[in-house]
Amino acid sequence: MAKKKKLNVTIAIAGLLILGILLVGFLVVSRSGRFVHWFYSDPQPYITKAEEFLQQKNYRAAEKAFGQAYQIASSRTNNDAMIQILKEMAELHKIHDVSGDVELPSYHPAAWDKALGCWNKIITIDPKNIEFRRKLLDYFYEVSDSHSGNGWKMVETNADELIKVYRDKNEQVDPLLLLYLGQSRLMQAELGEATDREGFCQNAIELLQEAQKGLPANPKVYSLMAQAEMLKGQLENLKGISNALENAKKRARESLEQGIEQTQGDPTANINLFIFRINNAKRENLMRRSMNNLYESLMVQYWYQGKSDLEDLKSEIELLKAEIKRNPETAGKNAAAVNQMEESLTKKDAFLKTMEEFSGTAKSAFRQDHTLEEAYEVLEKAVKLIDASPNRSDTKESPILTKSKEDLITLKSDIQQFNSLKSDLDGLLTKYPSHPEILSMMAGYEQLEGHMEKAIELIQKTLELDKTKFDYAIQAAMVYYRQFGLISSFNESAPWLNKAIAIASEALTYPDTQDIPGPRQGIQVNRRLNLYNLLAAWQIEKYRLGKDPKTLADAEAAIERIQQFLKTSDNIYMGKWRGMLALAKGQVEQEAAANEPDSKVRANRILKADKQISDAIGTLYGAYQQLVGLKQNDPLLSYALATAFRNRKELGARVEFLSQSFASSNNSITAMKPAAYLEFAEIMVENEDGSSALRLVDSFEASFSPTQRSRDIRFQAYLLTRKFDEAEEWLKSLDPGFEHLSAYQAQLIHRKIGSFNTELNRITDSVNSIDLQLELMNHTLKSSDSLDIDSIKKSIQDLNIKRMQFIEKQKNKQSQLSDLIQQRQDIVETLMQKDPKSVDPKILMDVCRYLDDHNQTEKARKLTADYIQVLPRYVPIRSFAKTLGSRDQKRSQEENNQITVSSIREAMPDQKVDQAIEIARYFLSVPAADAASRINNRNQALAELKSVEQEA
Repeated sequence: MAKKKKLNVTIAIAGLLILGILLVGFLVVSRSGRFVHWFYSDPQPYITKAEEFLQQKNYRAAEKAFGQAYQIASSRTNNDAMIQILKEMAELHKIHDVSGDVELPSYHPAAWDKALGCWNKIITIDPKNIEFRRKLLDYFYEVSDSHSGNGWKMVETNADELIKVYRDKNEQVDPLLLLYLGQSRLMQAELGEATDREGFCQNAIELLQEAQKGLPANPKVYSLMAQAEMLKGQLENLKGISNALENAKKRARESLEQGIEQTQGDPTANINLFIFRINNAKRENLMRRSMNNLYESLMVQYWYQGKSDLEDLKSEIELLKAEIKRNPETAGKNAAAVNQMEESLTKKDAFLKTMEEFSGTAKSAFRQDHTLEEAYEVLEKAVKLIDASPNRSDTKESPILTKSKEDLITLKSDIQQFNSLKSDLDGLLTKYPSHPEILSMMAGYEQLEGHMEKAIELIQKTLELDKTKFDYAIQAAMVYYRQFGLISSFNESAPWLNKAIAIASEALTYPDTQDIPGPRQGIQVNRRLNLYNLLAAWQIEKYRLGKDPKTLADAEAAIERIQQFLKTSDNIYMGKWRGMLALAKGQVEQEAAANEPDSKVRANRILKADKQISDAIGTLYGAYQQLVGLKQNDPLLSYALATAFRNRKELGARVEFLSQSFASSNNSITAMKPAAYLEFAEIMVENEDGSSALRLVDSFEASFSPTQRSRDIRFQAYLLTRKFDEAEEWLKSLDPGFEHLSAYQAQLIHRKIGSFNTELNRITDSVNSIDLQLELMNHTLKSSDSLDIDSIKKSIQDLNIKRMQFIEKQKNKQSQLSDLIQQRQDIVETLMQKDPKSVDPKILMDVCRYLDDHNQTEKARKLTADYIQVLPRYVPIRSFAKTLGSRDQKRSQEENNQITVSSIREAMPDQKVDQAIEIARYFLSVPAADAASRINNRNQALAELKSVEQEA
C-alpha cells in the first residue's frame, strides 16, 4: 500500500513537471502567436518591435508585429493604442518598394486598400476623428479630381460628414472642404449622376461662393465657379430659357476674371481664363472660310448669274429688233421696249465690268497671307457694290444679300474679339516666357488655328523646360505626328514620325506614367496604356512605309505590352492589333512582290501576300463587328479597315469604315490624322459626290493651311458640282507659275464642254418640242373654221418667237463650245510637249476622238503614240489608238476583245504571267448579254490562266 502511494506521488510530480514544461513552451511560442493577448496587456513592445523592423526595411515582419500589437490593444479595448497602431499600419501599407527580389523582406508593394481599411477602422473607433476623415476624403478627392476613377459620391459623403464634425466641435470649417463638397456636387450634376441636376448645380455654386471667401487666392475656386455657371446655363437652355447660354458665358467669364484679380495675376488663373476664351472664340480659319463662302455666294448670284442674264438680254433685244422689221404694226411698242432694255443692258454691263475688275484682286484676300481685316474689307466692299447693283430688285433685296449684311455685323464683332484674344495671349507669353503650362496652352491654341510651325516651336520649348509631365509629352508627340500626316512624301515626313515615337517612348519613364499603387494609379495606368497604343499604331505605320525589320520588332513589343495590360490575348482590341500588324506585313510583302523580276516568283509572292491581307482584313472585321454589337467604336480600327480597301473596287466598304472612323466628334480619327479629311474627300470625288467632298476639304482647311492635295480635291469638287465660275476664280487665285495650272485648266474646260453638250441637247429637245407644237397648231388651223383662229395665230406667233430665242441661244452655245474645244486641244498639245504625264488620259482620248471625227486622224494618232511612249502600260490608250480612223465602224464584242487582248500583250512584252492575269481580269469584267456569254468569258479567262500555269 505504501509502495503504491509512493508511486502515485511520483507520477503526480512528473505530471506537474511535464505541465510546467508545456506551459513555458506555450508561452514562448505564443509571444508571437494569436493568443498572446491572454497573457500580455501592453501592446507597446510589439509596436516598438514593428518600428525597428520598419527601420530595417523588413516590412513583412513589421506588418506581423503591428498585427500582434493590434490584437492585444483590441482585446483590452485600448482605443488610443488601436488608433496609434492603425495609423502606423496605414503608413506601412502605403510604402511601395519593389526594387529588389520578391523573396527579400524589403520587397513590399503598396496596398492602398488596406490603408483605407485602417483609416475606416479609426473612424469607426472615433467617428469625430478629423485627421483620418480628412485622409479618406483627400484620397477619394485625388482619385476623382485626377480622373483615376469616379469617386465623387464618396467625396460628397466624406466632405459632408467632416463638415458636420467641425461644426459639432464648434471649430471653423476648412474652406477646402466646402470646395470639395461643391465640386463633388457639381461633377455629379455634370455627369448626370444626380437626380436633381439643377438643384445640385445651384448648391454647388453656393458652396463654391462660400469656399471663395476662405480661399480668395486659390485659382481653382474661380475655375469651378465658371464651370458651374456654364452647366447652369446649359440646363436652363434645355428648359427653353432665352439667352441662357450667353448669360452663362458672361457669368463664367466674370468669375475667371475675378480669379485673376484676387490671385494677383496667378499664372494658373490666367490659363483658366484664356482656355475659356479660346473655347468660346471664333477660330481664324473658320472666319476666313465663312467670309470666302459668303463672297462666293454673292458672286454666284450677282456676277456669274448676271453674266448669263446679260447674254439672255442681248438675245432678247436682237429678237425684238427682228420682230420690229417683220411686223411694222407693233414697231412702236417694241422700239420703246428695246430702248428700255438697252439702257438696262448698259448699266448691267458696266456693273459686271466693275465686278470683274474687283474680283481679280478680291479672291486672294481670303488666303492666310492676308489679315482678317483685309478679308473683311473686301467682303464689305462686295456687299456695297452689289447693294447698288442694277441686278438687284428695287423693291426687295435677295435673301443672300440680307444675310450678308447681317453676317458682316457678326463677323466684325468676331474679328474684334479674335484680335483682342490674340493680343492678350501675346501679352501673357511676354509676361511668362518660360512658364511650361502657359507655353503648352499657347501651343494648343496655335495648333487649333492651324499654325503648326508656331505650335511646334512652343511645345518644343515646353519640353525643354519640363520633361516630367505626360500631358506635355503627349501634346508634343501628337503635334509631331499630325505634322507627319500633312506631308505626302515619307522621306520628308519620316523625321516627324520618328520624333513622335521618341517622345512617346521617353514618356514611359516619366513619374506620372508609372504603374504604382495609389490614388493616381488609374490615370497613370491609362496613360501608360495610351502610350503603348500610340507606339503600336505609329510603329506599324512606320514599318508599312519604311519596311525596316527593327520597326516591326518594336511594334510587336508594344503590342505584347498592351496584351500584358489587358491580361488576355482573347480580346477585341488584341484582335485589332494582330489584324493591323498582319495587314502591314501583307502590304509590305505585296509591294516587294510587285518589284520581283522573276514573273513566276512574283506571282507566287503576290498570291501569298493577297492571302495574308485577306486574313488580316478578316481579323480586323471580326473585331469591328464585335464592337458594333457592343455599340462601341474604335476610330483607328475603322480607319485601318478603310485603308485595307484602298485601290480596290469595294468603294462602299471604304465609305462605311471611314464614316465610322469619323463617327464620334470627341474621338474622331481626324484628331490623330487630319489628312483623313482629305482621304474621305477623295473617295467622295471618286463617288462623284462633290458637295460632300467640298465640306470635308473645308473642314480640313478650317484648321490647316491648304495643301497641294486639298487644292486638287477642291478643284475636282468644284467641277463635280458644276461650279465652273468658282473653279475659274479659284484658278485665277493660284500663282501663275503653279506647275499643275495648265492641267487644271484642261480639266475645267473638259467639264465645261460636257456641260455645254448637255445644255445643247436640252435646247435641241426644246426646239423639237416647239416644232411639234407648231405642226399640230398649223394642222388645226387649216382643218377647222369653228375654232378661235386669232388665239391660235397668237400662240403660233409666241412659239415662233420662243423658237427663235432657242435657236439664237443654240448658236451662241455652239460658238462658245467650239472655242472651248479648241482651247482644250491647245492646252493638251502643249502639255504633251512639256509634261505628258500630267495629261488626263480620258481628256486626251476625247481630244483625239474629236480630231478623228473632224478629219485629223493623223494628229490624233501622233498624240496617242506620244502618250504610249511615256506610259506604255496604260492599256485603254493602246486600245483606243487601234480604233482611230475606223471609229464609225460597228465592231462585234469578239473584235473588241481582240483589240484589248492585243493591247495588253503589247503593254507587257515578255511578261506572260502578268499578261495572262490582266487578260483574265478583262474577260471577267466584260458585261455578258446572257448566261452563255458569261460562261464563255469565264472559260476564256481560265484558258489564259492555264496557259501560264506551269510558269506561275
